[in-house]
Amino acid sequence: CDAICREPWSSRLFNEMHNSHRTRYEMFGKIHGNMGIDELFEQRDITLNSVKARTFGGHCDWSDFHRYVLQYMSTDDGEILISCHMISRYKSLTHLVLGCVMTKNVESGITSTMRSSNANQDFINSLISWNWTDTRYHTDPICCSDKQMWEIGEHELPTAGYNFNIKTSSGKRYKIEINMESYALHHYGVEREAKIYSACCQAKINGRRAHGVL
Repeated sequence: CDAICREPWSSRLFNEMHNSHRTRYEMFGKIHGNMGIDELFEQRDITLNSVKARTFGGHCDWSDFHRYVLQYMSTDDGEILISCHMISRYKSLTHLVLGCVMTKNVESGITSTMRSSNANQDFINSLISWNWTDTRYHTDPICCSDKQMWEIGEHELPTAGYNFNIKTSSGKRYKIEINMESYALHHYGVEREAKIYSACCQAKINGRRAHGVL
């Protein structure tokens, strides 16, 4: 496991990983509805690609996070869905990469379920669980990325965008190009100690037009 091999092993590290166990569900889907904004835009039917997440388990200590980057992307045609995350924590793992690529199945009726990122199987089972089930998509866990955490907005938001490459457990490679469009700032934690940027972006996945949220 790449993330564990980067750290000096100790019983303290093991205990921190065990105590920080949390379960996370993520789901891609579509939102259908009708929207209008006063006199600015007339009422119209809309269909939007979307993603939702649910995390539960032990207490989340925001002060333990140095930084994290959550990246959700979809090609415009919805045939490739990517969830790629980088997490850096003070007390446990300083560089954890996890997530998966979901590609639309040619045949219908195929169910693909992924419990955790294959490259980090043993560790993830003790820290966080990923659950995906969809009869139309094949799930391929992400095993590595060529991007380091400090290269993505270590001191300021990367408003100009950035590029990176990922490799999945099946050996497939994806080149991802991110172009930031807009972002909002908010805070988490009892003392507002965590500063979170949420951004919308246009992207390319192996040259195919895509969009997403970070």
